[in-house]
Amino acid sequence: MNYILLMALISFGLFYDAFTISLSGLLSLSIIKTNLFKFLSSLRYISHGISVPSLFLICEENLPKNKKRHLFILIITLIFIICGILQGIFTDLEIVKTGLINRYASSKNTPKWALFLGAMVTIIPMIYLHIVGFIIFNKKKNPYMLIGGVFMLIFASLGGSVKSIREYNYFISMIGEVPMNICFYLHIIKENNKNPQAQKVKKVK
Repeated sequence: MNYILLMALISFGLFYDAFTISLSGLLSLSIIKTNLFKFLSSLRYISHGISVPSLFLICEENLPKNKKRHLFILIITLIFIICGILQGIFTDLEIVKTGLINRYASSKNTPKWALFLGAMVTIIPMIYLHIVGFIIFNKKKNPYMLIGGVFMLIFASLGGSVKSIREYNYFISMIGEVPMNICFYLHIIKENNKNPQAQKVKKVK
């Protein structure tokens, strides 16, 4: 149950990102310049800061139960979510044109500490995801969590390293989130299929 809720949270963050940018491609520039649309765009950064740290909890759901580690992960997740919300609130936005789309993006006036928090909230959960994904693959022979993390890493690195597509880095990173979410769902399906009797007992309880 917890795993599904966490997956729903990440999926919602991905949907909101895509939905807001899609609106940017459909609406006129005069509407995009309104305070309301700027506010809706700022929520993308806040939702990102909330959903990405949930990767800690997704990893925790797939590790052997340990109360002390679980409490520690909960505290770390809460700290990262607070940092994610703060970076979203204090990110200064400006309109940039990517291809045919006018969208809001972080401007040069964004405080350096907010940029640092944004990078920390994104990178550290991804590193933890790869570590736990490798552990699960090694112990349970379930590769999907690790594969999902690798997909995300490849697409995020691709947009930043290839100069000709660097302008579209944000969109490319979003593409990487899709196979990552699919792999997470495949992971839980494989885990459920391994021990269907245990799942039945859980449902009865």
